[in-house]
Amino acid sequence: SYHVLEGTLDVCVGGEWRHLGPGDSATVPAGTAHTLRNPHPVEVRLRNVHKPALSFERFFRRMHALVADGKLTLPPKNFGSLIRISMLFVEHEEEIKSVKPSHAMMRALSFIGKLLGYKLPS
Repeated sequence: SYHVLEGTLDVCVGGEWRHLGPGDSATVPAGTAHTLRNPHPVEVRLRNVHKPALSFERFFRRMHALVADGKLTLPPKNFGSLIRISMLFVEHEEEIKSVKPSHAMMRALSFIGKLLGYKLPS
């Protein structure tokens, strides 16, 4: 579930976009394709709860490390970012799967990344 603390978050579930403001929440059933975005000029702060948690914390810590080190842009805007996000999603496929690009495409990009020597933070 997503609970907005500050700002506005756009959430798409089942092809339908919703704008969530402070105090608003959205719950997404496990296995349901969804996406988030913040096209608004104000930073959004939210509480994101996953049940069961699996390894989501590790996934987000690794993603943060890549962004902080300048090795990943969100959304991915260069080859290295696309490779790294693909590797991250494939290593955490129990927690998260991409719809666009497809998970199969991300698996192929992850394989290419490993061949080229790309590494992810532990």
